[in-house]
Amino acid sequence: MDLNEAVLYESSYVTGTRLTPLRPEERSPASVSGSPYIEREVVVDPSREYQRILGFGGALTEASGYVLSLLPDKERERVIRMYFDRREGHGYTFARTHMNSCDFSFGNWALVEKEDPSLSSFDLGPSRRYQLPLVKDAWRVSGGLRLLVSPWSPPAWMKDNREMCHGGKLLPEYYPVWARYFVSFIRALQGEGLEVWGVTVQNEPEAVQTWESCIYTGEEEGRFVRDHLVPTFRGAGLEGKKVLIWDHNRDRLPERVEESFGLEGVREVVDGVAYHWYSGPQYDNVEETSSRIDGKLLVFTEGCIEGGARPGEWWVGERYGYEMIQDLLHGAKAWIDWNVVLDTEGGPNHAGNFCDAPVLVDIEGKEVFPQSSYYYIGHLSRWCRPGSRRIEVTVPEAGDEDSSAGGRFWEQRDLALGVRDPEGRIVLVLYNSRDVSIMYSVRRKGDRGEFRHVCPPHSIQTVILEA
Repeated sequence: MDLNEAVLYESSYVTGTRLTPLRPEERSPASVSGSPYIEREVVVDPSREYQRILGFGGALTEASGYVLSLLPDKERERVIRMYFDRREGHGYTFARTHMNSCDFSFGNWALVEKEDPSLSSFDLGPSRRYQLPLVKDAWRVSGGLRLLVSPWSPPAWMKDNREMCHGGKLLPEYYPVWARYFVSFIRALQGEGLEVWGVTVQNEPEAVQTWESCIYTGEEEGRFVRDHLVPTFRGAGLEGKKVLIWDHNRDRLPERVEESFGLEGVREVVDGVAYHWYSGPQYDNVEETSSRIDGKLLVFTEGCIEGGARPGEWWVGERYGYEMIQDLLHGAKAWIDWNVVLDTEGGPNHAGNFCDAPVLVDIEGKEVFPQSSYYYIGHLSRWCRPGSRRIEVTVPEAGDEDSSAGGRFWEQRDLALGVRDPEGRIVLVLYNSRDVSIMYSVRRKGDRGEFRHVCPPHSIQTVILEA
């Protein structure tokens, strides 16, 4: 491999680069002369292929739509392009949005507010002010998205606790009505020029929250899908819509899938599994699930830093980079972030459940602040394009030395991910959260030639090697 044939992009806390293109000689071995570093050999084996990457995305919530509505039109458009433009931005090809309200709304609302099993009063009205304009603009800029729809709760009148918050369950007599509600939402979006790619049955179905939530056991979720949702989709001519189950954390991923698939006929009608990161780094569960579901979709659908915005914090990006690479290394086919934009408090959120986002906006000063997580996401979404195939990349000893005992799980680590993109190029994503530089020696398996370059401390790089 010839260093002169490599294209290098970098984001670094140390050097100040932000998705910056660099000449290979700028990171040559001479650039660390006199500074401490560790060495890593990266062996690339393009003959060993794994899952095909479907793409990356983020969530289009009422809160994100509201924050963006406060910006001047030109600046609002710029932020949307930062994510969804395929030439100048991250090239997001996925988006997730909520059916009915979620915690990142201004309060509880449903599209059929009062009891109406006929659903004749179904109305997109509550979503038209902030949520729907953002979805439509993201669709326009991207040229078409894989739009994933997730409910946080059915209307209160369908539930046993008679409210959208604090858990509760969908009453069995409303299973067929709720299935038709999905169809009404999909049809309504089609009327707005939007096509839904798929749905998850329920956001976090084992979490009783102070905000919108609804509880399903694995068996209940499987029965709803098998007996109501999929037959209703088929009857409405929506057979191609993807149906994903779980949409909750990694910790119960394999067990929950088996609970649903244990019902006769469920495995055959479910298209895949969705999951979140909030239980911790249980990547073995991701890999186990990938091996069990026989090529079905495995999609990461939500993760964020909880507890409010973290403006300027570099560790946030490092966590994102680590989580994304590990999920892909363990079998995920797509990766969808949570809110694309929030204010500098981490909201608005009607339940006070403030969180961070990759882009924060000072709503008073009308200023936009891309965060470290925005840049780390870009190192994967911009160059691990849809249709890329993950390939074997081995890094002997990576992550085994100097790890942070008792610290955050993504600190003092290094990782490498490799894909072959649709043009046949080899794309390497190199992650270094250590306090020292890493001297990489990259070679193709079976070749003697290699190139050597440096990744600074607390940095992420994307290296593109021509076919």
